[in-house]
Amino acid sequence: MNTHGKAKWLFLIQAIFFIAIGWVIGINFRSTEDNKLNASQGPKPIAGSKTQTTQGTIPSRPQARVLATDRSLSSLVGQLEQNSPSKDLAEKIFAFPLEEHQPWMVQMLLKKWAKESPTEALNYLTTLDNEYSGTEFLEIVLLNVTPENFEETLAWLQNNQGNKDYLITAAYTGLARSFPQQAMELASHLEEGSLKSRITQAAVNEWAKTDARSVLQWIENAPFNTSLQDLYATTMTYYIEQDPQTAGDLIESMENGSLKASLSSQYARQLSRNDPVTAVEWALNISHSESRKTALGVAFDTWSNVDFESAFSFALNLPDTDPSQRELLKQTAIRLSREDPIGAVETISQFPQNMNSEVTQHMALTLSEHNPQAAENWIQSLENGEMRDNAIKGALYEFRERDPQIAFELSSSVKNKRLQFELIQKSANAWYRIDPQATESAVSNSNRLSNQQKYTILSNLLENGEPINIVLP
Repeated sequence: MNTHGKAKWLFLIQAIFFIAIGWVIGINFRSTEDNKLNASQGPKPIAGSKTQTTQGTIPSRPQARVLATDRSLSSLVGQLEQNSPSKDLAEKIFAFPLEEHQPWMVQMLLKKWAKESPTEALNYLTTLDNEYSGTEFLEIVLLNVTPENFEETLAWLQNNQGNKDYLITAAYTGLARSFPQQAMELASHLEEGSLKSRITQAAVNEWAKTDARSVLQWIENAPFNTSLQDLYATTMTYYIEQDPQTAGDLIESMENGSLKASLSSQYARQLSRNDPVTAVEWALNISHSESRKTALGVAFDTWSNVDFESAFSFALNLPDTDPSQRELLKQTAIRLSREDPIGAVETISQFPQNMNSEVTQHMALTLSEHNPQAAENWIQSLENGEMRDNAIKGALYEFRERDPQIAFELSSSVKNKRLQFELIQKSANAWYRIDPQATESAVSNSNRLSNQQKYTILSNLLENGEPINIVLP
């Protein structure tokens, strides 16, 4: 290449180089100017996100309204926390634009107002003509009254409310939540009657929640009356939770009766939460049969929930002479049939021989209610004999309701003649209501019934049977 050609190529390369440098500088300059413009306008909010509150942001009108409402809410809550409640503050709350915030703000207002000036709060509520004027919100005030304002509040109730007894009870209940002994002392000076009984019951209930032992000591020194046992029952419910060992000893030493049975059941439930085996053993040692039965049922049910196989095995290994064994195994059969009606019938052989009849009937009944076709198939698969007879007897009620003809046919296949006649009669009565002619024909042509039995059934149907009587337009 000659000298002239080389100079030409060198000039071309230099020109391309300077053009590229200029392009890069131009891009950087534009980017800088854009950044300045964005900085002057503030950051743009991300689509779908909450509006940015950085200085310089220009929110849309709906976003501006939300921001204004949020600021109003924060301001109102601040006033509630820092200032004494007043009518002016209450009116601001009721005028707040977002109604979903009103209920909790109203409760916050009333609870604070009740401690400072309950009668002012009550007076304000009674001037309203909305849902906040109801007893529910009056009760919020009454449940938060302090001892200093208690007498004043009672006087207001006596002069202003028609439903006085209910609201007066609420006032005593509120006092008892924080000052139970004062509430009990004030209640003791009331006239004897239903109001005093309700107030005392409510106060005892609140006091026992935190200190049942002190309530028991109060009961020990209280004048004897017919309501004292109810107060004792309420208190023992909490004492069982607060001091289970001592409560268990007290229950065991009680005289036999319905209260002992009820408390035994409650105690067994509490004990079985942590140790169902111990709860079952405790219940088995109760001498009172009713108390033992109720407590044992509760404890054994909890144990079965935790470890079914161990609970079932325990029941099977109890002495046959122990009446508790039958109760627990019956409870087990009910659980099995409720949880798996089809599979439960396969467990019948695991039960003692002397319970086969009862267990089979119950499981057949549950299976027929859950799956009638499965129940019929299972019955048909059984060999003629006592178990099949019991299965038919258990399932027959459901079959009589669903298909009395099948019920009649199954009844006719029962091996035990006495039971067979009893079940055929019941099935015929149900079938006759739907189809009298078919029923009479089936009874007359039955080769399982004697002539005397046929006559007895047909005579009864003709005399007492009543087919379904529906007349349509």
